[in-house]
Amino acid sequence: MGNSGGKSQGKGCNISKHSSDSKVIDRTEAPRNEFSNKDLGLAEQLEERSRSCSGYVTGCICQSVFQDILEYGNTTGMGRLLFHKLTADRTTQSEWLKKEAFLQGFSHLRSLGNLSEYYFSMFTDEKNSCTRDNLGTMMETCFIVSSQIDETSDAEKRVLSSLIDSALNGNGAIAMSEFCAWEAANCPRLFNGLHCWIVSRITECSSVSVPKQGIHQDDYLLNTSLLWLLSTTLSSVFTNQQTASQSYPEEKLSVYQLPVWSLLYDSNHQGLSMNRFEHHLFHYKGPTLMLISMSPNILLGVVTDEEWR
Repeated sequence: MGNSGGKSQGKGCNISKHSSDSKVIDRTEAPRNEFSNKDLGLAEQLEERSRSCSGYVTGCICQSVFQDILEYGNTTGMGRLLFHKLTADRTTQSEWLKKEAFLQGFSHLRSLGNLSEYYFSMFTDEKNSCTRDNLGTMMETCFIVSSQIDETSDAEKRVLSSLIDSALNGNGAIAMSEFCAWEAANCPRLFNGLHCWIVSRITECSSVSVPKQGIHQDDYLLNTSLLWLLSTTLSSVFTNQQTASQSYPEEKLSVYQLPVWSLLYDSNHQGLSMNRFEHHLFHYKGPTLMLISMSPNILLGVVTDEEWR
């Protein structure tokens, strides 16, 4: 898909296309034939990996296995949060989960229609409100995992901080209902990359990372965090990605990629004349994104799904 993205350098503009706790958490027992052979095999693999954990409990999966699989960059602790999310009784904080409970919880996770409430409750440990620190962890995790980077730069942290400020709107915390409304209005694909990554990691029973994504280093305005933010915000016309309310086909869950946009016009290189602008833009028939730098702290974005003429 010939999506478009753009950036401007300086004050010009350019456009481009597109421990051994023996407690065991149980849930309602389900017949084994409710799950596919692939799912049953995955549960067996996770139990097999759990045998080396201290205090091994037969027929159960250890929390530390989740932590190993879901550890990436600064995302330490996400495996514990998800493990607790899959359990029925959060108050016991058990380190063991029966395979049947895992199969039910993972089946639900994989077929989620609304990602916002699920991941909000996961990052807040089932609380109904989210503090700035929790929100920061949530946003940074979504960004790092979706972009497949090791850590955030100062410029990227500023983008994430602006996103957090927008969600909190001057408050110290935000309720789930308020967050979900904000996310739907501003970043409807906020959790898409995280969701695909988690399901893929667990399905493959592996902590191997996919190749890192990113953009050219000289594209300093359109840095990786801004590219990710735009991918959570713009219509799928520009990103070819699904909204959070859409269920993911299984074949779509194994791969998540940031939008791939190609540069069409850069005022620093092609000049600011209208003739040069028309020459580089008017031949392209797909959707485009233009970024215009007004000052070091003001960046305007213009998107259109119609051709320039």
